[in-house]
Amino acid sequence: MVKRAANGGKENQNKRSKTSFQPKVKKEEPAPAKRKAPITGSAPVKGEDSDEEEEEEEEGYEEVPAASEGEEDVGEDEADGEEPVADADKAASNRKMHAEAKEKAAVRKAHKPHSEIVAKAKVHWEMVRQSKNITKEERKKHLDPLVQVVTGHVKDVIFKHDASRIIQSIVKYGGRSERELVAHELEGSYLQLAQDKYANFLLTKLIRYCPTFRPKILASFHGHVPKLLLHKYASGVIEDAFALYANAQDRQALVRDLYGKEFSLFNDDENKKGKVLKDLLADENQSKREMMMENVRNTLQSIFEHSDKGAVSHSIVHRALWEYMSALESVYGEQEADRKRKSLLEDCNDILPEMVHTRDGSRATREFIATTSAKERKVILKVIKPHIEKMATDDQAQFVLFTALDAVDDTKALTQSVISPMTKAAEEIAFDKNGRRSLHYLTTPRSTKHFTPAFIATIAETDEALKRTSKKDFNTRRAEIVKASSADLLKVVEELPRRLIMDAGGSLILTDIMLYTVGDKSRALDALAGLIETSNDVLDFAPASRVYKTLLQGGKFDKAENKVVVTDPELSKQSADKLWKAIQSHAVKLAKSSGTFVIAELVEAVAANGLDAIKEEIANEFDTPQRDEIKKSEAKGSAVLLEKLEKLN
Repeated sequence: MVKRAANGGKENQNKRSKTSFQPKVKKEEPAPAKRKAPITGSAPVKGEDSDEEEEEEEEGYEEVPAASEGEEDVGEDEADGEEPVADADKAASNRKMHAEAKEKAAVRKAHKPHSEIVAKAKVHWEMVRQSKNITKEERKKHLDPLVQVVTGHVKDVIFKHDASRIIQSIVKYGGRSERELVAHELEGSYLQLAQDKYANFLLTKLIRYCPTFRPKILASFHGHVPKLLLHKYASGVIEDAFALYANAQDRQALVRDLYGKEFSLFNDDENKKGKVLKDLLADENQSKREMMMENVRNTLQSIFEHSDKGAVSHSIVHRALWEYMSALESVYGEQEADRKRKSLLEDCNDILPEMVHTRDGSRATREFIATTSAKERKVILKVIKPHIEKMATDDQAQFVLFTALDAVDDTKALTQSVISPMTKAAEEIAFDKNGRRSLHYLTTPRSTKHFTPAFIATIAETDEALKRTSKKDFNTRRAEIVKASSADLLKVVEELPRRLIMDAGGSLILTDIMLYTVGDKSRALDALAGLIETSNDVLDFAPASRVYKTLLQGGKFDKAENKVVVTDPELSKQSADKLWKAIQSHAVKLAKSSGTFVIAELVEAVAANGLDAIKEEIANEFDTPQRDEIKKSEAKGSAVLLEKLEKLN
């Protein structure tokens, strides 16, 4: 999705300062869409409009300075052993040589085809290309004559490294007519543009900015997609077109090119446009279905064998892979499909981390985990282990981790490869909007409190396959995962209590850790109690207040049962003891401010757990005069607190 930068609201003129002028905030251009980067970081995504890319391109557009050529000649003369002249004579000689070299360069440049057009265009381009300190009107003043200069010559100059950027600027800053003029003049050259070192950036811009010509450009790729995906420059063009700009029908047409030549004929069949591989095969006889599947397999294998080309991280390849895997059982049957799937895994196992960041790549990887044997799962875990932290914070890659947690029966291997790397990085993961889900899945998998129905449905896609390949009981598996992750998670609470509890999302993580982990929680409780020992600012934050109440209850409130479901009775008792010791000296003050509900829950926990010593201390602390003060304070929740204090007697 293309994100738009904040426009800045129009200031109310009545509120403007009378002594200073506040200019109207200028509306910014939409930020260019960027395809998602793989979690490995091995194939950096370069957007067609990124600053880094522009700087690199601009450096390449200038000719080699004439002075450099002269300097090289001087260096060669000196290397031949000539005697150095006096400094003054040497400087004069250098100037002369530089001038001669510059003159020769100008002559060479003038003899190049269309050099005059490029020279004229550069005069206007220098202003058009400015990104700052230029108004829209000023840019248009130079853009119009620039377009006039290149009209009729776009195809002639587009493959010149110093002219390609000029045409890119016309497409970027021009209007619809200028963009379509460029696209029209380049018709018939789209395939060549995609494979050119400099012009490929222009083609991506045309796909983005010219929806009228987009179908023609994409159609020019048909029959060439497998080859283009393995091309150094064209690969990124195909992926950008597929992932960012093509509609569903165009995307399917691009994917179909990976199926083989037989399927390319279907692009002209209106009844078969948009159909996925499995649906297309359903209309064919068995021998043809197997032949077509073999074509897809060979195409994928070719891409996997050339993983250094970068196409293995592209979503279009992942789509073809997943469609192939989805069709296996319907074509070959369960037993042969398992054999084909195993063979496919052997070819792509090492590059699985390059795939997990896309929806289809993640789904294909999860299918491998869900359908393969314990031995093959261990191999997959070994490959993804170095990338666990990044996977845990990626919205698609984390599904792979969840499937591994649901599938792998060997808890020791699972702990070493997935759980431990995840919990060791919990300090970072806990404060990432996606990463939080990964920590929740360790303690409360598929909980509707933390996961949406759509999210749970996605996780459940592999459940049928897991019934055949995984033997361990769900509750047993969950208990073992919680046990394996508890120590590291509790340590995070001990070390970062304030940061967790004062963050809305972090407070939910903290609550789950305290409720569902196993082991000694006393140090974690000490850290939490210490936060309110001398100050009540923590309780001013509503999510933090809810954490303390939940700890005192020993569980969460269940709407369906309309009561608190106690998860850890001992936690309630320990919390009451430690929190009372922390706040005893200023309990009344808290009761008259933001801590009213927490004190009320504390009173109830003390009574429920039979803590008679604390019960007596509370009665002494909250005597009749103090209760009258609480009543007068009209603090929110004071009535609830007073009612529970009465029951305590």
